[in-house]
Order: sequence, then structure tokens, then C-alpha cells
Amino acid sequence: MLSAAFLRQIDDSHLIAAASAGLGPADGTALERELLRRMEALLDEQRRNRPAADLLDEFDTSAGDIRAVLGSHPARPAEQAALLALLNSQDIHRPEQLVELFECAARFCALASDAGDFFARLNELVAAYQE
Repeated sequence: MLSAAFLRQIDDSHLIAAASAGLGPADGTALERELLRRMEALLDEQRRNRPAADLLDEFDTSAGDIRAVLGSHPARPAEQAALLALLNSQDIHRPEQLVELFECAARFCALASDAGDFFARLNELVAAYQE
């Protein structure tokens, strides 16, 4: 028989193995068998999720951070990654940098539009005097 102190020290997988060895199909209560089944299912799920958990740890990221990124734009994650890679390739790492570029582009568009209006009016004047 395993001592309570020893059982507290072993990991979950070994605890399940010890419990399974001690419980045959006819042994134990229905509650004990169900609890053992559920604990095994939880451990299996934890093993399946380990790569994602390791990735979150590697990048010091929480589930809330991931939720914020995925909820920030309607594009699918692969498209979001492509957008972020494009911004990175242009050395844009902060929102203020992008806002500054948009404002600059808007000013150039306004300047080009004003210049186009000027040249159109100048062309009309020249055409009027040539007739």
C-alpha cells in the first residue's frame, strides 16, 4: 500500500497509474472510477495543449494578449500575420508611426489635388487666350 505522503509527492501521471493499478473493473466505487476517468481526460488535454502553452511562455504572452490581437482586426490570423510582417518590413513597430505615415500621405494627396486644380485652371486660361 502506498503512503499518503508518497502519493502527494508523485506527479499526476504516476498517481493515475497507481490508482488504476489499485482499481480493477469490479473494485472501487463508481465515483472513484469516474474521477479517475476524468483526471485521465484532463491530463490528456493538458498534454495536447502543451505546445501552445510552451509557445505562450516563450513569448511571455497571456491568453488575454492573444485574444486582444485576434480581436483587433477582422482578418484571419494568417492575414493578420502577413499585415504585421509587412509593417515590420517597413520598420513600423508602433501605431504612432503608421498614423504619421497616413497623415503624410493625406497631405501629399491634398497637395497633388491642389496642384492638379491649379494646372487645370491654368490650362483653361491658356486655352481661352489661344482662341
